[in-house]
Amino acid sequence: NPDALTAGRELNVDSVLEGNMQVAGERIRVTVQLMNVKSGSPSWAGTFEEKFTDLFALQDSIAEKVSTALKGQITAAEREKIYRRYTNNVSAYQLYMRGRSRMPLLTKDDALAAISDFEGALALDASSALTHAGLAMASASIRSRFAHSSEVRTWEQRAKEQAKRALELDPNLAEAHEALAAVYPYTDFDWGHTIEESRRALDLNPNLELPHQFLAAAFYHLGLLEQGRDGPQVAL
Repeated sequence: NPDALTAGRELNVDSVLEGNMQVAGERIRVTVQLMNVKSGSPSWAGTFEEKFTDLFALQDSIAEKVSTALKGQITAAEREKIYRRYTNNVSAYQLYMRGRSRMPLLTKDDALAAISDFEGALALDASSALTHAGLAMASASIRSRFAHSSEVRTWEQRAKEQAKRALELDPNLAEAHEALAAVYPYTDFDWGHTIEESRRALDLNPNLELPHQFLAAAFYHLGLLEQGRDGPQVAL
């Protein structure tokens, strides 16, 4: 793992937030510092301690301190993203995060475990658009990689339903558009909608990784790989 300053230089950013977390019983302590990449020195540091059940309060406290340390460099839209919660249920949030952590492992057991985590999270809070998007992504992964031919249609339908439910809850959720971008190539081979949803996801959150992969796959299948190297703005 690179140190914070090395990561900051590689990412070409002005500041990097680094920290560590300690859990003891029902208490959690987080120590963070905001590093100025150019000078190599911390511009702010803080320590926070809360009950583990107050995880969201801890997140808000850190976000508030960091945004203050940035001295007005955060826009109103960015501030809204910082403070936005997709669930107020700590247990549901933890299940969602555990499910997302399983996704990159790309095994059938992990994909099914992720499904179980997302289902558990939705049982606690069915209004979480992020969790519906996660369930759509996991369902699309199972459909494309592991499903028996007799199960393909079931997983296709579930992936579509969950992605659309996420969009109903939040039309501007980047992960929901990312989920649809994952669904279209594996269910309908619909490259036009794959490109459309990938671009929309990246417009909302340029830091997402998978929409670039979906775009590359679409351009490849359309015979436009050379043009696709210019990024998501390439015209069709």
